[in-house]
Amino acid sequence: MEWFLRGFGIFILTLFLGACQYPRAICLDCEKSLNLWQESIDTIALSNFPDELGYYKAVIWQDRIDNAWVTRGREVNVTESFLKKLNPTFRLSVAAHELAHLKLNHYYSRIGIIIVDSDNIGAGEFSDGSNMTPKGFGEDQEIEADRLALKYIRKIGINPAHYLEMLKWFAAGNENPEAEISKRINSFKALLIAGT
Repeated sequence: MEWFLRGFGIFILTLFLGACQYPRAICLDCEKSLNLWQESIDTIALSNFPDELGYYKAVIWQDRIDNAWVTRGREVNVTESFLKKLNPTFRLSVAAHELAHLKLNHYYSRIGIIIVDSDNIGAGEFSDGSNMTPKGFGEDQEIEADRLALKYIRKIGINPAHYLEMLKWFAAGNENPEAEISKRINSFKALLIAGT
């Protein structure tokens, strides 16, 4: 019986140690991404609503599409593939946009999504045939979030032209001038011209 207990103890110890090591080895990159995304969220929060610093939670997803969205009252989601494609200014701009959705209470009725199909931007469909147009928010809610994000990025010293550049990057290759992103770009240009 004693040999059984020793063997079982060694088995459990090996299983425990192996389980602790395995996720760290394969998720080291995930942890870096999570920290990077949380830093972006915290940068926006610190300058715009410092009393809420630490309230908003970064969430990283493994997915083949490039995507950022909000759910519930404090989670700000992004796919790791999208995060890796964003330069520091774009990353802060996306975080500002998603936090704007939360502050505007858009998440109560729907999920806000920015989607960029990296393989076929502007083609209108993903490779699986689904429509590429974000369905989470209406056009007005996206424009409303862009307007509030503009205020957020100005407070951290980002030139609004960089946000406009990000929107144009999202629209790259879009052959449909009536696409939602084109309307967002035009609306954002109007805000800049008006000095809002």
